[in-house]
Amino acid sequence: MSSALDGIKGYLSGILAIFIMVFWRPIAPLALPKSIESMDFHKKRVLITGANGGVGKALAFFYASHGAEVFMLCRSEERANAAKADIQATTINDNVFVEVVDQASFDSVRAFLDKWAKRSAYERRIDILHNNAGGIHAKRNTTQDGFEYTYISNFLSSFLLTTSLLNMGAFASDARIVQTSSAAAYSLIYPNPLHLSSEDILSAKQEGEKLSLATSSLLYGRAKGLQIVWTSILQEKLGRTERYKDVVVQSCHPGWVETGFWKDPLGVAAHPYLAKFCQCIGMVISATPEQGAVTPIFLATSSKASELDNRGRFWDGFSWRWTPGWVVDERMRAGLWKQWQVDADVQADF
Repeated sequence: MSSALDGIKGYLSGILAIFIMVFWRPIAPLALPKSIESMDFHKKRVLITGANGGVGKALAFFYASHGAEVFMLCRSEERANAAKADIQATTINDNVFVEVVDQASFDSVRAFLDKWAKRSAYERRIDILHNNAGGIHAKRNTTQDGFEYTYISNFLSSFLLTTSLLNMGAFASDARIVQTSSAAAYSLIYPNPLHLSSEDILSAKQEGEKLSLATSSLLYGRAKGLQIVWTSILQEKLGRTERYKDVVVQSCHPGWVETGFWKDPLGVAAHPYLAKFCQCIGMVISATPEQGAVTPIFLATSSKASELDNRGRFWDGFSWRWTPGWVVDERMRAGLWKQWQVDADVQADF
């Protein structure tokens, strides 16, 4: 019975997420305001996870073309270097760098953090961080750190990375931190701190076993929902500090973007009917990666996103959206924050 209910919830969650992505944003593509397009990012340092393709590569291209120093944090060094070459060939910006960071491995994230900590205070200052890496995984896969793959790659490694950089004092006093989330987050009904690695869903699944569309949808929506509540909690905590009170934290739905996300054989494409359905919808409403990057860039640069009442929100387009009441449930927030620190083995001391 429990398995059947999980299946029903998964399919309903997928339908809800698709409905939101299709109907909640106008099909007409977004474009950046001219005030942002004309910005000069020289002397700005930007870190982007998952920057070798899709929205992440579009973000890297935008900042590089506007003079920023850009660090592309990617799992595949080969693909990252190819993306870097494309970006530099067009932007003529020599300050684009690749760092190999696998979001499914704490060792990989910590290796990068150790390297970053050795830089001088000026050289490690970060003006913008885009936590952009993530995706759906179609098999039960427990990483070497003991966590379900979707949870660690979409959320927990970003928590470790961001918290550690904050502890390090690496962010500028007016920095922006932007999470690329998804409308699929609305499938998370209420997060239980005891079920963050999804044993409640996966206990009957064998390691390496293919997951149903229902299960994959539940896992993905759960991870994306955690990004939204983390954004809210982190903004509140930073606002109470003297050092980081002007740092802005945001999350967003980038739109239905035509990227490799829909063609990944270990993700969406492992479900042929879903992949075909997504392709059909994409022919009508999908945005380019450049259009998908518009909202994250807007949140990282605009004055509207830095207004006090607009901070720590979940955005679609140029407006923040309603989020469920549990996002501000103090007991739930305290439980999640405590468990995230345990899971990532990092204590926030900023």
